[in-house]
Amino acid sequence: MQKNLILVEAHYGGEKKTWKYKVLRKARVNVADKKEVQNLAKKKESVETLVTMGVVEVTPEADFVMEAGVTRGELSSWLVKAADIKLPEVKQDLFADVPKGHSLAPYIKVIVDLGLLRPFPDGTFRPGAFVSKQEGDAIFARFGVKQ
Repeated sequence: MQKNLILVEAHYGGEKKTWKYKVLRKARVNVADKKEVQNLAKKKESVETLVTMGVVEVTPEADFVMEAGVTRGELSSWLVKAADIKLPEVKQDLFADVPKGHSLAPYIKVIVDLGLLRPFPDGTFRPGAFVSKQEGDAIFARFGVKQ
């Protein structure tokens, strides 16, 4: 067996970090195949387009992780922004957890009025809860997108 040196270099916020690891390696390691890299590039391009359009907001203090779940509140704002729907004035609390002054209240009102997402039986909308697979599939099906 041969010893191999792996050098890991990361750049973040203008800082450079370097780590060196000595490992014993028997076989060649494949990081990713070409198809996986192409798929990741397509996803990245799609997200960049949504950010450019103002549908998805990314702030310097928050990381955007493509594999992370999407909350019901985030999805509400993304769908309304993507459809370029004018936001209504919210004059009263929508749900127990969505008061009229909530930053997502206008988006949630539109989404609920359109029947894309429903409140829970307990009178909450749960804007911070992740969209379930069933909810996501139902929304995409309404737009003719098959999962």
